[in-house]
Amino acid sequence: MSITTKSYVNNHLSIDKQRSIFGALFDSLNGYEFSLKDKKELNLESDRSYAYGEIAFDGFKEILDVINTSEEIEFMDLGSGLGKALVLASLILPCKRLVGVERLPSLAAKSKDVLNQYCNDVKESYPDVEVPTVSIVQDVFDSISFNTVDVLFASATCFSDNVVDSITSRVHELKVGAYLIMFTRQITSNHLECIYKGSHKMVWGLPTVYIYRRKS
Repeated sequence: MSITTKSYVNNHLSIDKQRSIFGALFDSLNGYEFSLKDKKELNLESDRSYAYGEIAFDGFKEILDVINTSEEIEFMDLGSGLGKALVLASLILPCKRLVGVERLPSLAAKSKDVLNQYCNDVKESYPDVEVPTVSIVQDVFDSISFNTVDVLFASATCFSDNVVDSITSRVHELKVGAYLIMFTRQITSNHLECIYKGSHKMVWGLPTVYIYRRKS
């Protein structure tokens, strides 16, 4: 993370405007339908690691408010779905880069459309602000580096032990001071310090949220 003198859209929006932008992008979309279609085609219906669940605006904003950084960041979502967490991170935090990792092709494709629309809308409405670069990677988590990430998010409630172990084995890649947000599943690592634990309402339930920070 670096102190920024750049102006990002999060500095220009009231909570009502943030909520309005978020709703306009996602209210008409059904991520569960995209997910079900892809899992059938890829024969992944029995793999709980691909269970689909969405963040809620208020609940996830509360989590991001815990981080509350004024430094420009790269935000990554492991299992990014339609891109809800990516958009909300950009509305709340000064995001210079958004990275979504999503294996399911229909979700990955739709999220690219949504993020492109979001960035174009921001450029049009706020021409003087910095717009984040966006990368949607249609692949498994192991395919992408954590080296440049400032805030890493994993909605890990249904992740298998193998997936959680894989994430755990790679947290040393995170920069000192980087954050890891985990839903439900805890991470045990000498490289991390748990700085927050709480419960926050999502569309699908009330997960326990753990926020870790990479130690020096």
